[in-house]
This record gives sequence, C-alpha cells and structure tokens, in this order.
Amino acid sequence: MIAPRGDVVLLVSPDEALLAAGRQVLAGDPTLQVETALDGPGALEAIGRHRPDLVLTAVAGPDLSAETVCRSIREDASLAGTLVVALVAPGDETVPLEELGPVGDVVPLPLAPAELARRIRGFLRLRHALASVQERDDELARLRTSLEEGFTQVVSLLTALVDQGLPGAAARGEALATLALRVAERFEIAPELHRDLDLAARLHELGRLIGGEAPPAT
Repeated sequence: MIAPRGDVVLLVSPDEALLAAGRQVLAGDPTLQVETALDGPGALEAIGRHRPDLVLTAVAGPDLSAETVCRSIREDASLAGTLVVALVAPGDETVPLEELGPVGDVVPLPLAPAELARRIRGFLRLRHALASVQERDDELARLRTSLEEGFTQVVSLLTALVDQGLPGAAARGEALATLALRVAERFEIAPELHRDLDLAARLHELGRLIGGEAPPAT
C-alpha cells in the first residue's frame, strides 16, 4: 500500500546554515517532506521533481532569482496551489511581490528555527484552506453545469412533445430565443446570462401553447 503524500516544503537559499536549520527543526514532523536547494537551477530541478506545496525562497543570491523561481511555478498549471514565500535578509533587493502570486508573503531574516517552523506550518494551513475553497467552488461549478444540462434536456423534450401536437412550436420557440439573444446583445447583457435568456424564451413560448393560447398566425 502506498503511503499518502505529505506536504512538500522546498527551502531555497545560498545560506547552507539556514537550510540545515530548516531541515533540523522540521525533521520530527512525519507529515512534512523537506527539500532544499542552494541556487536557481537547483530550485527549478527540485520544483519539477517534488512538486512542492510551499516554496520559501531567498530573493537573490549566486545563480538565484526569486522572479525566475516564481515564474516557473506560475507557468505550470499543476502547481496552481503552490504558495511562494520570500525569505528577505538585510540588504536584499526589493521583493517582487507581484511575482509571488495573490497569496504570497514575505518572511524577514534572521529568524529563529522554531519561528521558521511555526511560519511554515501556518502557511501550509493556509494552503489547505485555499485548496478546500477551490475544491468547493469546482464542485459547485460541476453541479451548476449538470443542472443546466439537465434543465436544457427537459426543455428540449417538452418542446418536442408540444411540437407533435402543434407543429411549428419548436420553430416559434427558436425564433423567440433568437430575438431574445439579439436584444441581450443590443443592450450588452452579460454573456453568461444568454443561456438563461434562451431557455426563458423557449419556456415562455411553451407556456403560451400549453396554456391554450393560440399560436400567432403565419
């Protein structure tokens, strides 16, 4: 049986003492897999191999650019949930906050190992909370799509049944829906509402016919 994957934390810094301290303070946590890199090429290789949940990276150093590390993560859709945090030491250049993403953050150095561990666990809790929200939103989107498809099928079935008794009903519903969409475009109604307008127009025509209202003369 394959053990579940724990959270992967990648520490990137040319400071070997900082990397060692990070490894040591997190070594006793079986839910974490801690990886380290000394420079940019090493960071990119580790990101590709380990798919980290959290990256803490120095802003600059020998062969190291936080912008490059962040960009490689943002360009990979499978790493959309990865959090990026800048480790800012005295004398570092301006942190490219826009590259860190909407949930990026900055951790000033020096930092006690215990505080570093506390920050890391806090960032991981944030990452899991964001992932839960995204999963919920994805599920709601799937349910909405499923309901819309089911409703559309019901309307199509009703239209076909009514059309058998009143030939031309489907064509009149189609014409009314086309008119509704033209009006929507004329008044710049949001495109995401066009589907609702289309169904409303078709249902309106069906309601008229089922209710006994005579179809318009042709």
